Amino acid sequence: MIDAVRATSVGSPERHEAWQVYADWLLSLGEPVGEWLAVSLRADDASDAAAPVRAALDEIERACSFRLVDLALADLSEVPELARIADLTWERGFITTANIRTREFRAWDSELLGHTPDRLLEAVLDSPSATMLHSLRIDTHSFKAKGSRHATVAALLASFEQPLAQRDRELGDGSDGLIVRASMLAQLPELVSLRLVSSQAGHKHDELREQLAVLSQPRLLPALVELELRCWSGGDPVAEHLASSPLLERLRRLRIDHVTDVGAELIVAQRDRFAKLDRFELRNVEITQPWSRALAAIGASFG
Repeated sequence: MIDAVRATSVGSPERHEAWQVYADWLLSLGEPVGEWLAVSLRADDASDAAAPVRAALDEIERACSFRLVDLALADLSEVPELARIADLTWERGFITTANIRTREFRAWDSELLGHTPDRLLEAVLDSPSATMLHSLRIDTHSFKAKGSRHATVAALLASFEQPLAQRDRELGDGSDGLIVRASMLAQLPELVSLRLVSSQAGHKHDELREQLAVLSQPRLLPALVELELRCWSGGDPVAEHLASSPLLERLRRLRIDHVTDVGAELIVAQRDRFAKLDRFELRNVEITQPWSRALAAIGASFG
């Protein structure tokens, strides 16, 4: 039932019906949030009579979103650092999307209270409020704040005992090198779309290839069909790896950044494999015209 809600478009009749089924199930278990959902769904009525109910529910939800589902996270909602680093989108008392900006975290005396970026992110991800979390963006591959229990996002995700039911993930902002671990990806069995943004600084090509090889392990990311690899100055080894990777066989959309003629030649040499993509994007490239024409012939778009 949770999958049915996450899989439907926001605002569609199917999503409303999926929420209704979920509310009925929660009510049957005696869960108080089921009553909240039921009233919230009835308030979707377009009649003028429902307008005051909708207004009251909106006000309550803005005031106490955390408290609808998770009292533990409610306490953290009062911590200034959480509001500073986390943009959370709520729907009917649940977090549906989250943008975590750990680089904006300011330590000051937060270590004394245990409010480091990794712990705040862990609290959000571990919350029952995140049951419906569909999309998560984290701006770093690693945590550098004093007092952090986890050095990297990979280590944090590997610490969860249960898989995280997310379909869309973006990691990094180009300030760090790429850090991909099998233990991290194993926690994301429902992931459909993955975007990795990293710096090539400090990475040798062989090291980058080793990181990318993790993505191709056959038991990892079984649902993945969309992949973006924005590795600054590292597009050629990305192209080289994917040209021979079994991962390419199940992708439907692919974006690679910073490819030169070297990478273009590698892609064209495997043109049949890349031509099967529904959408193939190359961005911020340094490719001469002959290779641009050859890539366009197999369906690549540029920007």
